[in-house]
Amino acid sequence: MTLRRAFLRDSELDRSTYPEMRDLAVAFDQNPSPPETRSYPGVPSCDLVRCRPRPLAGLEKALVSRRCRRKLGLEGPSKRDLSRMLQFAHGVCGGEGRGPVPSAGGLQSVELYLAAFEASWLPAGVHHFDRSAHRLSRIVDAASRGRWREWVPSMDLVDGGSLLWIVTGDGARIGAKYGDRGGRFLLLEAGHLMQNLCLLSESLGFSTVPLGAALERRGIPVIAAHKGYTRTHQVIANARQFGGGLSSAHTLARGNLITNKNLIPGDTPADWDRPGGLRLGTIEVTRLGMRPAQMDTIADFMARILVEKQSPEMVGEEVIEFREAYQTLYYNFDVGLPPEA
Repeated sequence: MTLRRAFLRDSELDRSTYPEMRDLAVAFDQNPSPPETRSYPGVPSCDLVRCRPRPLAGLEKALVSRRCRRKLGLEGPSKRDLSRMLQFAHGVCGGEGRGPVPSAGGLQSVELYLAAFEASWLPAGVHHFDRSAHRLSRIVDAASRGRWREWVPSMDLVDGGSLLWIVTGDGARIGAKYGDRGGRFLLLEAGHLMQNLCLLSESLGFSTVPLGAALERRGIPVIAAHKGYTRTHQVIANARQFGGGLSSAHTLARGNLITNKNLIPGDTPADWDRPGGLRLGTIEVTRLGMRPAQMDTIADFMARILVEKQSPEMVGEEVIEFREAYQTLYYNFDVGLPPEA
């Protein structure tokens, strides 16, 4: 079964599945978690300009004139224009983190990032939009257009562009109330956010092209993620919320995903055998010819087991099916490099 079919099956709502989702939502509302807006304290940030709504800005004009243009300029928006886009597309404008994007259960589970490829008043890098503080926090110091094309192949459909919008969803947050159905709600919310960005861009004389990049719905925290992600041989995840590194490794192994426990900051010497971290080595799958797109699939397998609490054995069947396509060992004298490496 493909991931797409599994997602549609697990999140389908009918007479048989509705009671489970309803009971989960009712139980959540009896002890709700307050909505949170994500922030990255301690990283370089840039305060944005607070703007007033424009009385003569016509929604109908933007709706009629908006088009998906394939040739884009390289000059980015001014600080005021970008401030306006972010504020009225996704900024907080009400209590409990409410904003222009409809949010299932008021959980505010969708986050917005942007990659700036060229330095201007905004430094090059990957920035997170802090909705409450109305600021951009730079979590990665550089943004390679070539690297992002590997992760978002549909960028090849567009020539140019100064910014890349990155919409992510917190699957653990929305799943606590809606279970598997939460994934569909995240897709709807991401669509609302992108429509806001498209229309605001058009009204300001810019163009936003939706590329359909995958929606992150994982929720497995990575150590030092604010410094960017590894380009070497391993990743260390904080697995305390899933029972610790040893328990998580055993659970993932039942799903044919082999990882290992690892000490992380906050552990003590007494935790050496049951640490809070989980080590993910990428060497073996890289030797099989896997690239960033396949790492994305593996991360989804892990999240379904640890975050969404799906049956490891059920996910493990899909892991076997996925692995069958990779049977050649590369980076050796007999075979050499994998395709496009």
